Amino acid sequence: MQNEIRIKFKEIQKILSEEWDPIPGSPTDEYDDYVNRIISLHSKGELNLEKLTQYLVSLEEGFSHPVDVDVTKKIAEKLLNILENQILVNEIGRIEEGKYKGWYTKIVPSTLDGDWLILGSSTEDFKSDESFDYWAEDDKLPIFFKELGWKVEWLTNSRYKVVNEKERQDAIRRILTESYTTEIEKKINKLAFELREAVEEGSEDRLKEGILPKRRDPRPIAEEDKAWEVVKRLIKEVPKKVYASGQLERYWDFPAPENAGCFSLKKIVFENKPVLHVTHDKDGDWQFLGLEDADETDIALVHVSHLLEKDSTLTEISDLPRGWHAWREEIGGKWTKEIQNT
Repeated sequence: MQNEIRIKFKEIQKILSEEWDPIPGSPTDEYDDYVNRIISLHSKGELNLEKLTQYLVSLEEGFSHPVDVDVTKKIAEKLLNILENQILVNEIGRIEEGKYKGWYTKIVPSTLDGDWLILGSSTEDFKSDESFDYWAEDDKLPIFFKELGWKVEWLTNSRYKVVNEKERQDAIRRILTESYTTEIEKKINKLAFELREAVEEGSEDRLKEGILPKRRDPRPIAEEDKAWEVVKRLIKEVPKKVYASGQLERYWDFPAPENAGCFSLKKIVFENKPVLHVTHDKDGDWQFLGLEDADETDIALVHVSHLLEKDSTLTEISDLPRGWHAWREEIGGKWTKEIQNT
C-alpha cells in the first residue's frame, strides 16, 4: 500500500521476536502470522489483557516453551499498549494531551524512503503562522509520540465510515437488483465488481456505460434515462472508502502479512478480473487465480494486500489450510473447499 505505515505490526513484531521469542534464534518474521491474528482480534473488539495473555501462553505451550504467566502477562500489556495508541498517516489529528495540546498534526511521508515528517498547526486548515515540523525515522515515530506525551484524536475516525470492498459491492449489487430485473439479472455480481472503481471516482459516464447494454447507439431515450437514475443512486448511496494507515488493519484477517508476495494472473492484477480460484500450497505459498487454465506467461507476482484491497471477500478463505484449494463461480459466490490432489 502506498503512503501506509504498519507501525503496530512492526512494534508487535519486534516485541514478539526479541522479548517473547518461544523459538530462540528464529528470524524476525517467524511470528508474523500471530502478529496479524493479534491485530485482527483487537480490531474486532475480541481482545483484552486476559485473553491476549491466554493466547500467548497457549502458543508457548504449543512450542513446548517454559511458561511464566507473569512474564507473558507483561508482554501482553506492552502489546495492548501499542494496539490502543493508533497513529494514522496522511490524516489530520487533534492533539488532546501533551506538548502542543489543542493543536493539529499530520504525518506525511518524507522524501527519504521510510521516514516521516510530523507537521503541526494551531488551526485545522494548517494555514496558521503558528506551526511546527519534525522529522522521524520509520521505527522511531511511536517514540516521538511518547516523548511529547501525545494523545491524538484522528478526525478521520469521527468524520468518515471506513468500508471494505464487500460492503461496497453489496451496496452496488442491491441498487442494481432493485433497478433491473431479467435484463441484467445474471450480470449483477459481475457488474457490482466491475463498477466499484467508477463508483469510488464518482465517474458518471463510466457508470452509465457500464450499466447500459453493449450495443450500437442510438439507444432508446427511456433506456438512457433509466441508466442515469441508477448512476445517481450509485453515487449517492454507495459508501466511499477512506484510505489511511491502520484502517486496513482494522479488518485485516489474513494469515499472510500485507506485504507478502503471492502468485496471481496479469488479467487479475492489471485488468481487474475477479479471483475465482485460490490455492494454499503445502509450502505456504498462496495463489489467486481464475477458473480457466493459465500458463507461465500469464503469471504475475503481487502483494496479498493489493488483492484484498480490491476484493475483501477473499478473507472468507483466510482459514484455508495448507495443501487445500477453494473456488467460486463469481464475486460474492459461495466458496467450495477441498484438499488438493497430490
